[in-house]
Amino acid sequence: MSRDSDDSIAIPGAPNWFGSNLADWGGAHGSELYAYAARNVIVLMRPSGAAVSATAARATLTTPTNASASASASATFTGTLVGHSNRVTALAFARCGGVEHLLVSGSADKQLRLWDTSSRRCVKVLKGHTAEISAVSTSPIAADLAVSGDRTGRVLVWRFGGAGGGGDRPARAL
Repeated sequence: MSRDSDDSIAIPGAPNWFGSNLADWGGAHGSELYAYAARNVIVLMRPSGAAVSATAARATLTTPTNASASASASATFTGTLVGHSNRVTALAFARCGGVEHLLVSGSADKQLRLWDTSSRRCVKVLKGHTAEISAVSTSPIAADLAVSGDRTGRVLVWRFGGAGGGGDRPARAL
């Protein structure tokens, strides 16, 4: 196919190209807090306003140029999570009841951090990767279970508290 007839464009790789998720919604109902990576810091925002729906708040925070959503919803800066020594490349809120205030972040510094977003403190540093972390996911079933992957393809399973773990090393490598 000739380049002249192709409507696609080529996008060059960026430093966060391999980041699986650089923003996430969390909190008790999955929409009370918005976290996004900004270099080596995680910024926390909370939807605000009298009768702000989660849908309107999401539209405002994810598409700030959407004027109709901006008129009906706003967000308040809640704070930052500071601790990674290199850019944040992935993050995910815990998905189980009772731990929705926890956030797991991965970084180019090869570490995962477990954050308490209520106190805005790092509660645990998880070490085991030998390359930049490119993906993080939490379990919707097990409250203390997370999985991370790095640029070499190594996948690690973490138990960050409760039964079966809680140390700063991975529970299992896949």
